[in-house]
Amino acid sequence: MSVIDDENVYKIGMENAQKQSLYLVCDSLKNIDANLGKVSVSHQPSHQAELLADVAICASEVSCQLANLPIETSEALANCEKFANQTRDYATYLVGRIADGNKFNSSERNALKNLERVAKNMYDVFQTYAESDSAMFITNGTGIAGV
Repeated sequence: MSVIDDENVYKIGMENAQKQSLYLVCDSLKNIDANLGKVSVSHQPSHQAELLADVAICASEVSCQLANLPIETSEALANCEKFANQTRDYATYLVGRIADGNKFNSSERNALKNLERVAKNMYDVFQTYAESDSAMFITNGTGIAGV
């Protein structure tokens, strides 16, 4: 018979919460990728604004969920956090331009395509962890894991 003590229950609960955060990061990055792809080819301002609002919301979700992951401070994590914040801010900026009656210029469309490419790359990295059996949550009792 196996004994489940409070420490094991706590560790299992923490790992489940961390896995949920990882899956939410993956979902949000995938949505950012998809919405940026759509907005970069869209020519209808109301549709562009709707897609960009979704991008801003998903980027905020990425930032929130990254804080819940047991990843030691790293340059990769800092870059993902920076990407999420800058993407959110840029999407918000573009929604404002649309509201003022402006259309995207070629440099804005190129920036959207570049952001889409980065979102796809980040999604691929995080999805690899999510699909891994051990993921990043094997802590060997230390509570610390790294990417």
